[in-house]
Amino acid sequence: MKKNVYPSKFKRSWGFTLIELLMVIAVIGILSSIVIANLSSAREKARDARRKEDLNSIRTALELYANGNNGKYPDSLVSLIPDYFQSEPLDPLKQAYKYSNTSCDGTLTGPSVYRIMAKMESVNPNELKTCVGDSNKYYILESK
Repeated sequence: MKKNVYPSKFKRSWGFTLIELLMVIAVIGILSSIVIANLSSAREKARDARRKEDLNSIRTALELYANGNNGKYPDSLVSLIPDYFQSEPLDPLKQAYKYSNTSCDGTLTGPSVYRIMAKMESVNPNELKTCVGDSNKYYILESK
């Protein structure tokens, strides 16, 4: 008969040690922080895509408005309610889009021109512009 080398007091149990469990929890924490960081940038890109689509919708509504008003654009986006929008268009963070009857360079002004702008979160910087009298960079659509 073979003699037991370990006394019963020192028998090996088949569970995990505290160190092993802490290491697994640390690895899971690191991986989850990486995933959360990637999700936040995806959300910013989605909000920027929505802003671009909103500006294109506003542009279409402005052109339709001008076609029915002898080529003149409204003084504010509120004038497009209720014929073209049910309520004032807001960006995904519930901020109003900027609208003006002045061209970005300031040379044209009046009811025959418009400019709509949105502040972007993660769009390519080459797509952003600044306007006269404003140091912020915006994604801008102007009348043709």
